[in-house]
Amino acid sequence: MNSKTSRRDFLSAGLSAGLTLPVMGAGSRMGLWPPSGESTAKTAGSQVKLDFRTLGRTGLKVTTLGFGCMITSDPSVIERAVDIGINYFDTARSYQHGNNERMVGAALGAKRKQIVLSTKSHSPNKEALLKDLDTSLRELNTDWVDIWYLHAKGSAEEIHDDMIEAQQVAKKQGKIRFAGVSTHGGQQQLLPWLAQKGVFDVVLTAYNFSMDSTMEQEERLAMVFESAGGFSPTIGILGAVLGLIQVMHHLDNMQEVGRGIAVAFVATIYGVGIANLFFLPFAGKMRIRIRDGQQRREMMLEGVISILEGMNPRMLEVQLAGFLNDPQQKQKERAA
Repeated sequence: MNSKTSRRDFLSAGLSAGLTLPVMGAGSRMGLWPPSGESTAKTAGSQVKLDFRTLGRTGLKVTTLGFGCMITSDPSVIERAVDIGINYFDTARSYQHGNNERMVGAALGAKRKQIVLSTKSHSPNKEALLKDLDTSLRELNTDWVDIWYLHAKGSAEEIHDDMIEAQQVAKKQGKIRFAGVSTHGGQQQLLPWLAQKGVFDVVLTAYNFSMDSTMEQEERLAMVFESAGGFSPTIGILGAVLGLIQVMHHLDNMQEVGRGIAVAFVATIYGVGIANLFFLPFAGKMRIRIRDGQQRREMMLEGVISILEGMNPRMLEVQLAGFLNDPQQKQKERAA
């Protein structure tokens, strides 16, 4: 990848295979705004050739280059993308602490009906999912979304029947046209299961499956500790029951009975304590680490593409700051 042409071929190959990238990082090469040294007037009059493909089982014809809005904060970029013909835009309830959908809705405005719009929700049950959807529709200023994804699922066990029911209810109410699942890992096992299930119209999947191995190992470790946290109180109760059975041999000595009962119930306290003070908190920290690792990889990818495009360092810093949460940003500003 030594030449500009080879970098362009690399990015084009990835995008034509269905990769949705945040457009900010690769905007100049894709015609969203002019590269350094070229006039805005020239870009505004240029033609961008876009290919179309059918998306999943939806029948929707979308551009092979989609617009992932996750870190976009400038509505004019989205407006420009619509103007040059991009017709697939993706956001999520959680992006930018819920503010991204509001920005996307304002940017699309009257152009909403010209494009395919998708959003996503992390929520774990039917009630919370439908509540998220209502909020998304309000923030996006639309009566429906074309695709609604169950977000960031890594295994079949994470997709419950009531989640699927929520999507079916939303379809019947006319709030969504198609139901989907998005995934950042576990594709080798998850994708065949989704296809066999037959209730989903489209899957939004990570492009590079080779990133899965580390994430899957950490995910399995987190599940081990979560399982241990679930079993630990039960083991404590079993210990208490066994202790009480042992006490039955000393019913003629009430002092021994009292001591035995106390020891038996200590086993229950140990079980509950170990679960809530060790296993479950450790599993929670592992989940946070997995999410942080995923965010770092996305940040690195965006940074590399932007550097290849010759983006101004100050603009790049502002753009990548969108990946940081508030405490991280404040710590960075204090360090500066």
